[in-house]
Amino acid sequence: MLTRYDKILAIVVILAAISGIIFYSFIGRNTVEEQDRIVIEAMGEVIQEIPIDELEPGKEIPIRGYLGDSVLEMGEDRVRLVHSPCPDHLCVYMGWISRPGEIIVCLPNMVMVRVEGKLEPERDGITR
Repeated sequence: MLTRYDKILAIVVILAAISGIIFYSFIGRNTVEEQDRIVIEAMGEVIQEIPIDELEPGKEIPIRGYLGDSVLEMGEDRVRLVHSPCPDHLCVYMGWISRPGEIIVCLPNMVMVRVEGKLEPERDGITR
């Protein structure tokens, strides 16, 4: 049989849990830090951050790297490198990125473009 204090403790725990859920649902969401964004780095420094919903399709951004300028092309909610002065152009062949966790890296030119956001990256064929 539950005593009066056991019932009070149970009610307090339930109310604390419900208030935590309500707080996270309404106040903890939709902050600027959680919005998906494109982060552009060159030679180890963040050059620019662009919210993914502010991308202008067809616009190109030059990124000054160690070897010269790489060119980033914006698409509808996605980006890709279309030109790089590196010898093998692996970064150009990586194609479009649009989901949090995806990244394009040009090691010779020291340029990196990544998508950051609150969503966890999707599992791939290697992840178990």
